[in-house]
Amino acid sequence: VEARKQYERQRDISRDSGNIAGVINACGALGILHIREKEYADAPLEFEAQEAESRRIGASDGLANALGNRAVLARLQGNRTLAEALLHDKLTLCRETGQTLGMQNALGNLAAIRAEQGDLSSALSMANERAALTRRCRAFRQYYEALIQLSQLETLQGMKTEAERHKLEADALGRQHGFTEIKETNDRQTS
Repeated sequence: VEARKQYERQRDISRDSGNIAGVINACGALGILHIREKEYADAPLEFEAQEAESRRIGASDGLANALGNRAVLARLQGNRTLAEALLHDKLTLCRETGQTLGMQNALGNLAAIRAEQGDLSSALSMANERAALTRRCRAFRQYYEALIQLSQLETLQGMKTEAERHKLEADALGRQHGFTEIKETNDRQTS
């Protein structure tokens, strides 16, 4: 409740002062808070404002976040088709603007959706791309999560050796960087 009040205050002050970046940030945060509270009817208004303001000022990072947030909401509401379309839009935007973390996030979420649909081959391809991307840019937390997702998908594909190798690599990376929990990553992807 207190966090919501603070973000609402940030949004209002930012609007009044013309700080559009502050509005974009606050709207995204408020939408995520609505999702966490399962207030699915209120979240779209915040994400629509986040998207509209991002488009208005050409903030590609805010737009990528808005698309990802809308995709998370669509997926939670059972609309995988819309979620997938939004994630493809996010992935394209992030590729065009060089947003590596946005690209890996979109790939991880798309891989999860494809796995849910039973398209394990496509899911594995996206998970491999995500892992290579996060490794290359040395985004250790995201690489850790990508290795876990990759290991899970390889297990589903019967690729036991590869799955075990990626799980061990994730474990080592987790210990080295203080990531202590190994959990499903396909249901917590946001932004």
